[in-house]
Amino acid sequence: MKQGIQKSRTDIVFFKTEKPGKIQSTITVTFTVISISIMIMLGMVLYNRFANLNREVTIEATQRLIEQTGETLEDYLVSMRQILDAAYYNVIKESDVSDEEQDIQEKLNLLYEANDDNLVTIALYNNYGSLLMAEPVAVQKEDPDVTRQEWYKQAMGEMENMHFSLPHIQNLFDDGTMNYYWVISLSRAVELTNQGVSQTGVLLVDMDYSGISRMMNQINSSNNGQYFYLCDSNGEIIYHPQQIQISDGIVDENNVANAQYKDGIYDETFEGEHRKVVVNTISYTGWKLIGVIPNKAFTHGMLNIRYFVMMLMILMVMMLVIVNRIVAVRISSPILELDESVKEYEAGEKPDIYIGGSEEIRHLGYSIQSSYEQIDTLMKEIVVEQTERRKSELDALQSQINTNFLYNALYSIIWMV
Repeated sequence: MKQGIQKSRTDIVFFKTEKPGKIQSTITVTFTVISISIMIMLGMVLYNRFANLNREVTIEATQRLIEQTGETLEDYLVSMRQILDAAYYNVIKESDVSDEEQDIQEKLNLLYEANDDNLVTIALYNNYGSLLMAEPVAVQKEDPDVTRQEWYKQAMGEMENMHFSLPHIQNLFDDGTMNYYWVISLSRAVELTNQGVSQTGVLLVDMDYSGISRMMNQINSSNNGQYFYLCDSNGEIIYHPQQIQISDGIVDENNVANAQYKDGIYDETFEGEHRKVVVNTISYTGWKLIGVIPNKAFTHGMLNIRYFVMMLMILMVMMLVIVNRIVAVRISSPILELDESVKEYEAGEKPDIYIGGSEEIRHLGYSIQSSYEQIDTLMKEIVVEQTERRKSELDALQSQINTNFLYNALYSIIWMV
């Protein structure tokens, strides 16, 4: 019976907590750690998603900008081709340059005046490199050997094509202003008539390089490290935002390799830097419009997103800590109440066992209360049994005492007799 009582008390002690509030702290800390871990993982996933999206948007925007700029350049170059065609087919081809010189000059002047924003010079040379006429009218410098210039050699070498030169300083004419013009020369071999004799000549249209430079400057306004440049099919640079530094050898560019790419998007590593290269070919010329996106350009706009994700994570963690605290209190409070009532009972008091909280805790309270009631009943039964046992022992002892007294009395009487 005593073993049964001890076992019941051991079962009851099992439901005690080691320290008041420890279960509440454990639940709060556990839930908080789990919540923070989940939030960190979600934050990393969210940030990576934003970073990948920003990368895709940057590449698409760059590709779209290059396509639009390429179309603008093509339109500009087509207009120059049209000027060259108009000068040849409408003015020179059907006229005799010696007999109708004044008429040709007037027509070239009208053509120049209509496009003077984009033109520097329109000039016509014979197959010996001698100047026949030019617009605007200017004095040619002494003995310029045009036959050695690249635009002339290209025109005479491939007579069926038009040729665009690299940017260079126009050094043919002296207009008295001492100005130097950067131009891109468009040239082609033409058939002309001079005093009734058919000859081969070269028609030259010098485009103002500042027109192309302005277009390229407009798209090179980004401050995130991204830039655009223009080169020909051999990689010779036509425009670069750091053209002077490249010419001086201060800065390098992977222009020769990039010029070999077809239209598209490429990954490359240049001077230890990973970057994206977007290539678009300009029709009629074979020029390559190239956009370079270094890796730092992808993270340039991510600083605000990084702060946003961090603030969002901090707010979510704070909310989760509060929610975890509330949940922990709601879970642990009934257990703590039950623990306190058990402690009071063990201290010798007779409190009502706390019954509340969730269904499991209420069931536990009912079980403990039932155990205590059973223990009280057993204790009362034990007390009654012990009392009856003592009474029986006393009665037996008394009966033994009475018997001995009788025998002693009889023996004494016998002895006296």
